[in-house]
Amino acid sequence: MSRIEIEAFTSVPPDPNSAKLEQLIKEIAQEFANKIEIVVYPDSGKLFEERNLSASPALIVNELIRFIGFCPDKESVIIALKESGLD
Repeated sequence: MSRIEIEAFTSVPPDPNSAKLEQLIKEIAQEFANKIEIVVYPDSGKLFEERNLSASPALIVNELIRFIGFCPDKESVIIALKESGLD
């Protein structure tokens, strides 16, 4: 089984939602360390535009934009991971 890819886009300096997303990503990484791969992009540069994102924070799971403009709760992220194949 391949690992699920997560891309998190946060703002610099971090706004409250970006700071919450960074903390949430740490928790998710610890819980599912062997099943996911996480990359955090701490700015809204060229890649942000290439992904057609309009607000941060944003969370992409397996190339699908799942959350944008707010920090989701942990349960919502876990649901998104399961919908992407997490067992």
